[in-house]
Amino acid sequence: MPTTHARRAPPAASATVARLSGVRVKGAARRGILDLTMPRGSFHFLTGPSGAGKSRALETLALLRKPDEGCAVELFGIDPWAGDESGRAALRRRIGFAGRHDGLVDRLTTFQNAALPLALAGAPAEGRAHVVEMLDWLGLAPVAARAAGTLDRARRRALCVARALVAQPELILIDDPMDDLTPEVADRVLGLLSALGKGEAAVVMTGRDPAAARKAGATVLTLDGAG
Repeated sequence: MPTTHARRAPPAASATVARLSGVRVKGAARRGILDLTMPRGSFHFLTGPSGAGKSRALETLALLRKPDEGCAVELFGIDPWAGDESGRAALRRRIGFAGRHDGLVDRLTTFQNAALPLALAGAPAEGRAHVVEMLDWLGLAPVAARAAGTLDRARRRALCVARALVAQPELILIDDPMDDLTPEVADRVLGLLSALGKGEAAVVMTGRDPAAARKAGATVLTLDGAG
């Protein structure tokens, strides 16, 4: 398993990493409103059919969209939308996000895509060893020098996950990766997210297999799509 130690001094174990409230979803408890508190060392799994609101919740937490009216998001004790864009950019560097659209840079190599968060953060050269370790863990080492645009769907998805995790973020948001990953890599990703969610980060993942998530120690929230 890749090294999962934090690069920065971690906050207290009980600290709340993120809080999401008032998100309108279909079929959730409390009359279609999702409230979610994510302390450090937690692993939440959102499940439900397409359109239930899973991706919307993750995109709101990732600061890719402003909260809808009546919704609020707090990250690391801060209201990100009360400040300016530079403040939100700083917060995003503490988040690892793998969304529905992978956002890979096709002209860059697999390695360069995975290392991009480290490069943007000005991480020292020794961080390269962690990138190599992550790519090997996810079965991407043989294609590390290939352009991302040449990869098949399963490898692109694995690369998206690698990029989300490589900077060892404090908040990890992974949107429904398992269908696109090979079974072996999917098991590895779930195991790594479980390990991170037990001590180093707050993890929120969406997917369609709540039984596997429960087995991995996740708290499962079902958005059933009714109503």
